[in-house]
Amino acid sequence: LSDYCLSKEEHELGVIAIAVPVLNAQGKAIAALNCMSQTNRVQESYLIDQVLPLLRNTANELRNII
Repeated sequence: LSDYCLSKEEHELGVIAIAVPVLNAQGKAIAALNCMSQTNRVQESYLIDQVLPLLRNTANELRNII
């Protein structure tokens, strides 16, 4: 089971996106953060290696204040 979702042209041609859940103190998903781009501008590896850590950190910060 993964803690993120990656979509590569699954919903719309030419679009790639990555998302993480925002959890509350009980561990329940109450929101999500995502980043999307065009497939000709961003590679999957960039989203996983560079963007995913930022999304995870932000989601954790939000969890601490919600």
